[in-house]
Amino acid sequence: MPDLESVDEMAQRHRALPRPRLCYVEIPATDARASAGFYESVFGWTIRDRESGRPSFHYPCGDITGAWVTGRAASPEPGFLLYVWVDSVEETLARIQARGGQVVGRPQHMGDMTLATFRDPGGNVVGLHQEDRRPL
Repeated sequence: MPDLESVDEMAQRHRALPRPRLCYVEIPATDARASAGFYESVFGWTIRDRESGRPSFHYPCGDITGAWVTGRAASPEPGFLLYVWVDSVEETLARIQARGGQVVGRPQHMGDMTLATFRDPGGNVVGLHQEDRRPL
């Protein structure tokens, strides 16, 4: 994992990014702390304000931040569907299930990618994306 940059360095880098771009995500949760722990253990996201009622995250690639929010309905059916890019859909689904998530859509190979969906502890359906490498 890369060295964590300071908040000031991150803010400066974010101001320099082109716009428009996806930058912030609010994830509905019934228990924000539990959901934060789930995403941290499955994906390695950096959690901030862990003990607050609204823990937030810094996505490891650094360009997206967000928070878990209560009092908002979950997205139990795919509508606007966000995907997390992972190295292995199968390994990630195993971690998801071990930590209380559910597989919704089994892995499907589509061209040069593999996609799957899961339900997080807050009831949201989220996608997984794996780039399938072809031999040179």
